[in-house]
Amino acid sequence: MTVVSLRVAAALLFGTMLMAQEPQQPVFRGRLETVAVPVTVFDPYESLVTSLTREDFAIFDNGQRQDITTFSSGMQPIRAVVLVDTSASMMPVIDLARTAAEQFVIRLRPDDRAKAGLFSAKIALNSEFTADRDKLLAWLRQDLSFSNPTRLFDAIGQAVTDLRSESGRRVVIVFTDGCDTASETSWSTISSRINAEDVMIYAVMFRPKIVLKPPPTRTINFGSARGMPPSRSNEPPPMCTLHSFLELKTGTPLADFFKLDDPRFVRGQQLVQQLASDTGGGRLQLTPSDEINSVFTTVMNELHYLYLLGFTPQRLDGKIHELTVKVKDPMLQIRARRHYLAPPPPAAAGR
Repeated sequence: MTVVSLRVAAALLFGTMLMAQEPQQPVFRGRLETVAVPVTVFDPYESLVTSLTREDFAIFDNGQRQDITTFSSGMQPIRAVVLVDTSASMMPVIDLARTAAEQFVIRLRPDDRAKAGLFSAKIALNSEFTADRDKLLAWLRQDLSFSNPTRLFDAIGQAVTDLRSESGRRVVIVFTDGCDTASETSWSTISSRINAEDVMIYAVMFRPKIVLKPPPTRTINFGSARGMPPSRSNEPPPMCTLHSFLELKTGTPLADFFKLDDPRFVRGQQLVQQLASDTGGGRLQLTPSDEINSVFTTVMNELHYLYLLGFTPQRLDGKIHELTVKVKDPMLQIRARRHYLAPPPPAAAGR
């Protein structure tokens, strides 16, 4: 049996074991002075690890080790927003993307709640979180209205807003090629917001298939290398600049056009994956040859089983802090959010 077959069999077996467990209810959003850090742990074969104890973990807040004041593990209901990119660049793989989103919805547990959304130039989500999978599937199966512009980061921002009133493990799972050509939300804005939220981004990526003609002479595009975060991959950036060529008027200083640079236009895939990594979410590249059923059985197991660590921050300054979670066994891999927004300092007495 191949390694891939062993992983699939292990995932299916683990899913069966989880269904037989008595669900536990870790508390996610308690008192403001307690920071909750959900953690998922994998062995070297990418199988879930479920047998760790409090003593196996260490948490660092801005590099300073913290006492773990609360600890639990087990099954956790999720609140999810399922976003499917229906822009023109996704049309070669839209059937695969929609099938994958449906497989995610089908695997929702009875105590989960979700919304489904489609986005391109417009963003459309069903009105309320629901456990009714038929309603969610009907929303995803509606006739598609697609267009060239893509408001990817606007859609993620809307999903995060909708999840604010929900408790439990809150997840945005986005099916996209990473192209963003029309969002009002900048990369810096969505990045800062995600760092301050305890919402997980789970990225299901598709390779964009866009063929661009060479730009006409005397033009410049949005995606110069200036000001972009360093690449985390050796892959060339996906070409997402569907309509981002600007004509330079005679006499216009070149420097004026560099102000329009935005890394979303040329590094969308890497940026979405960075959001997932920073929030403790998974990232996977989906192709027609993948076994979608087993893939999303594994994804749902990852989302539902977690360790929940809590600590009391020593510095209440209302700022973004860097989080680091470690385990004793160096062979294990962990996913956990990398930042949190510290509570503000207490008001001075008598004010």
